[in-house]
Amino acid sequence: SSLKKIFYQAKEIKEPVKNPNQVISTRLNYQTHKQAIYTSRLLSYQNLPKPINANP
Repeated sequence: SSLKKIFYQAKEIKEPVKNPNQVISTRLNYQTHKQAIYTSRLLSYQNLPKPINANP
């Protein structure tokens, strides 16, 4: 079942990495448009409010 598959995938992720230099490839499930121009930008997190649960 799909629930069992998800369980075993999570179990594999939680296991410690035996070789830290190992590259793990993942499948990306999104499509891009061949004529689109994709850009990225840095996000500034300097002026964020203090988290509500930060104080005991």
